[in-house]
Amino acid sequence: MATPECQRWSQQYGSCGAVSATVNALEKQAEFPGHIQTIVTALMPAVRAAAAKPHTGTLIQASTIENIKQNVQRLQEATPILSNAVQGGKIEIVGGLYDLETGRVELVA
Repeated sequence: MATPECQRWSQQYGSCGAVSATVNALEKQAEFPGHIQTIVTALMPAVRAAAAKPHTGTLIQASTIENIKQNVQRLQEATPILSNAVQGGKIEIVGGLYDLETGRVELVA
């Protein structure tokens, strides 16, 4: 699930505190108060998927990439309008990792 704090139309920022909190929740079985737990719950499928397969870098980095990929897939299938446009080649939904320091976007999905 896309979280507004970290993601807008599958552009994810490289240093997202929500992904870090979710990795922490998985590794330490931590729970968080209020709205933070809602975000952690939404991000957990991507973190679990990243943790279940080999990856380079940290689990936070792998989870960020996995979250982008999952949200691109979700958007491609989101509504009949979007899914039909994707299938018909009228639009392409891509996901990128935005580096706050350099301003560059790396396409990942």
